[in-house]
Formats: sequence, structure tokens, C-alpha cells
Amino acid sequence: MIGSLTTMRHSLTAHNLAQVISGRLDEPLSETGRSLAANVPNIPVDTVVSSPSRRAMETAVLVTGRQPATIRVSPLCCERSYGELEGLDRHQIAKYRSRIHYLRVGDIEHSLDPPGGETFDQVRYRAEQFASSLCELDAESVLVVSHEVFLQQFHRVLLNLDLAASLARQIRPLQSHCFTRDPGSGQWSAREDAAQPGVADWIPW
Repeated sequence: MIGSLTTMRHSLTAHNLAQVISGRLDEPLSETGRSLAANVPNIPVDTVVSSPSRRAMETAVLVTGRQPATIRVSPLCCERSYGELEGLDRHQIAKYRSRIHYLRVGDIEHSLDPPGGETFDQVRYRAEQFASSLCELDAESVLVVSHEVFLQQFHRVLLNLDLAASLARQIRPLQSHCFTRDPGSGQWSAREDAAQPGVADWIPW
């Protein structure tokens, strides 16, 4: 049974720097992203699970030093689909504003129903399935390398958060969060002392 879980968002991509929505687009890391990931202190775990996207797999390989073949790949932890918004920047997305409902959390407006994309409830459902799949692993400690929105909803499942609280957890590239599981109740709790801050000069969407 898993007792220790670490989650990490992938490193920087060109879309991150240009503030373009990637979603399911299979974008690789930028050269800066690869350099940053290669300098992350190794995280000792039994099993590594990654999103199938190149940016997540590259990050998993670089931060652990493992061969790709030794990393488990799960489509359940891929990024949220943004449908028609994928590949667009802020100015291009503005023309869709009348077609989308938004939830403001802090200074950020989160799209609730991107055309052709997933809702947060759909992402949360995937996160619940993913959490169940992790319980089947024969490992004590696991590292999950994924994406910001998926990890927000995964943390929502682990910590029983509401939607607004999960979206308030902005996750920087290469930021990690650690969780421990009570063997009796099966409930997860966050270990804030073990979290890594990620890219320091990151500007959120």
C-alpha cells in the first residue's frame, strides 16, 4: 500500500513562456525547461507514474534519472482538454469570452466550459479513477509527474477540497507536493514541509 505520494508539475515549455494554452497538445520541454529539470534534486521513490505527454515524460526522466521504459504511463493523469482553446494565447481566447462561463479565484478567471473541452467535474472524475489506480500499485512511495489543472483536481480528491480551494492551489512548473496516507483510515494529508517551490520567477496564466 502506498504510504507516501509526491506530485510534480512538468518543467517549462515554449507555450508556458508564451502563455499559450497547451491542454492535450503534445508539446516537448523547452531547452530552459530541460536544464531546470536536470538540476532538480533526485526524489527517491519506488515507482514513477507520468502523464503520456512528452513534457511530462521528459520531466520524469530528467528529475529521476530513470529510463523511460521504467516509468509507468497513465492517460488518466493527462492534462485537462481545453478543446478549441488549445494552442491559443490570451488575445486569441478573448473572442471566445461570450461562449464561456468563468469562475474567478483570486486574480485568475478559470474557464468552466471551454468549447469542446472538459469541465472541472470531468477532470475530477479522472482524478478519482487515477487515485484508485494508484492504490493497486505494489509500492510504498510514488512520484506522479503531470500537469497543473489535473494536479489541482487530483489534490482536490486527495484532500477533499471544494473547486475554488483546488483552483487556488497554483502549481508552478517543477513544483512538488508531498502527501502521506494514514494506514488505518486511508485518508491523505499534505506535508507542506516537504514541498518544493518550483520555478521561482513563474508568471501564472
